[in-house]
Amino acid sequence: MLSACARAGIGKIDIIDFDRISLSSLNRHAFATRRHVNRSKVEIFKDFFKELVPNIDLTIHEAYVTVDNV
Repeated sequence: MLSACARAGIGKIDIIDFDRISLSSLNRHAFATRRHVNRSKVEIFKDFFKELVPNIDLTIHEAYVTVDNV
């Protein structure tokens, strides 16, 4: 869904996630491959989006979303 937004021209996206890619989670992450295992999902997202839309204003937050930080 986010990649569709970026491709459609949305110029600013914030991504928040606390997790890392694991071998067992690869089937749920179309943007990740085996070389991404143990890396932060938001860092991988950032690389993926910059390939799709180089001029996108992308902010990443490696954090768990809570009521206090939303």
